[in-house]
Amino acid sequence: MVKFVFPHLTSINLKYLTKLKAFFVGVHSLQCKSLKTIKLFACPTIELFKAEPLRHQESSKNDVLNISTYQPLFVIEEEVLTSVKSTTQFTPGLRELDLWDLPKLKYICKEGFQMDPFLHFLESIDVYQCSSLIKLVPSSVTFSYMTYLEVTSCNGLINLITHSTAKSLVKLTTMKIQRCYWLEDIVNGKEDETNEISFCSLRYLELISLQRLCRFCSCLCPIKFPMLEVVVVKKCPQMKLFSLGVANTPNLQTVEIDEENHWDGDLNQTVKNLFDDKEINVNILSTGCPTY
Repeated sequence: MVKFVFPHLTSINLKYLTKLKAFFVGVHSLQCKSLKTIKLFACPTIELFKAEPLRHQESSKNDVLNISTYQPLFVIEEEVLTSVKSTTQFTPGLRELDLWDLPKLKYICKEGFQMDPFLHFLESIDVYQCSSLIKLVPSSVTFSYMTYLEVTSCNGLINLITHSTAKSLVKLTTMKIQRCYWLEDIVNGKEDETNEISFCSLRYLELISLQRLCRFCSCLCPIKFPMLEVVVVKKCPQMKLFSLGVANTPNLQTVEIDEENHWDGDLNQTVKNLFDDKEINVNILSTGCPTY
């Protein structure tokens, strides 16, 4: 087995590699225990992480076991095929993950793949134009150190994060979600979920061009934003309410909605009133008279 050891490698930056599929074709071991940053730009055929066993087949000619030549960029878990192992070893400590223009990327990692130790220390995620992305991260992942989250033009997403992941975002200061046209909510969970979520450090929230977004949170649980100062909502025509539960925002004094500032006492009421006003205006334009 080929072994690659990069003990001092801190950053991987790959750009415009249109045919790149794997770090190495064949069974190998990759060690980069100091890695802090991964940035991938316009590598359309790449798969980031994989957990499934490597495919194999018996050769009809010589009965020799053949290893599939296709592998993802990183194989985090140990994969065993007879006596052969292919692994990627990281010391948990990745801080920044940027994924831009990866049209075939469906998952950062699939549900059930235990990525918690690897992703736990992430401080920044920036995902742009990954049109096939179905899920940002598995529901088990926690982001206790995350400060910056930006997701743009990912039209495969319906929900962004789960209730359990949201509860871990205690250090998040900035969230920007833009042009994800099939996204229905930011925080998704059971409607009867009542455990409180507290975005303790969030100061800036931006929701732009989310055509199907109904609400920020689909749970009945209360949400606290003790530090929130700026909320920008633009071109979210289906957003009838900010959250099904109470949204506590003691420092918020206004909401920028479609280039205008509004405030009706609290965040939920402000969003609701603006949506109701739009509905009335639409009825006036279509029928010539308001309906109540």
